[in-house]
Amino acid sequence: PPRSTPLYSSAASDVYKRQRVDAGNDTLICYGNTIQLSVDTTIIPGIMPYTYSWSSPDSLNDPNIYDPVASNRDTIMYTVTVTDSNYCQASDSIKISVNPMLNVSIGNDTMICYGDTIQMTADSSQLIGSLPFQIAWTPPTSIRPVI
Repeated sequence: PPRSTPLYSSAASDVYKRQRVDAGNDTLICYGNTIQLSVDTTIIPGIMPYTYSWSSPDSLNDPNIYDPVASNRDTIMYTVTVTDSNYCQASDSIKISVNPMLNVSIGNDTMICYGDTIQMTADSSQLIGSLPFQIAWTPPTSIRPVI
């Protein structure tokens, strides 16, 4: 009978640690403000160089860098995906909450004579936000607070 020879096959493969990234803590900003996002790639690093892809690109100055500036007017959950040179990917998310725009009313314009005084009040009853509110009058040199 013919003799059989076992066949062997081998292949080389590299196994890499699964990288991990951190987009930071959820953050609250005021309406109209911007915030610089960033992603930490040092927790369990991949193989450099990295490419970055942030979700919601319309509200970012550049969705393909590690530290874009966000200028959203509403609360948004951003997700960043980091790809290393071996095409291994890791993702993380950060929620940027936006306080609504504040509206304050000090009433109608009023004319007074030189030397007279008038009491002005700021109506903050319609404000949405966290107490206490701080009110700053300008110009401060001609206004004396009444407590």
